[in-house]
Amino acid sequence: MQILLRTIACSLDDKTKSYLRKKILKHEPMLPNAVVVECTFERKRGPKRDGSAIVHISAKVPGVKKPIFAKSKASPNFMVAIDVAEAKFDRLIHKRAEMRKFDGKRSRYYLDKLKRTPRRALRLFRRKKREVL
Repeated sequence: MQILLRTIACSLDDKTKSYLRKKILKHEPMLPNAVVVECTFERKRGPKRDGSAIVHISAKVPGVKKPIFAKSKASPNFMVAIDVAEAKFDRLIHKRAEMRKFDGKRSRYYLDKLKRTPRRALRLFRRKKREVL
């Protein structure tokens, strides 16, 4: 896995670089060896932009047309933006792995997990609602 760092209108300290590296290397077992992960750090400036920190994470997987891409904005701090972008990146990687496992289709388990509510709980809730009416 290769990690590329780019900055636009800002500079990064070693603490931020090591934090990002730790977060990205956590996903190494789920990605193939020849993946290039590109992380872009940007700080918007100007009267309307309020100095927000933006982080883009894109992974170019060999054999896949579209790269895996996650973007996040956070107010003044790059650490928070890294956390949000890494969480989005994590969901996308798990979705890709799930679709690969089930031949291009998402499993019912994964769809239920995305909704954050088990199907059984929804059924029980609907039954109770019918009983009350």
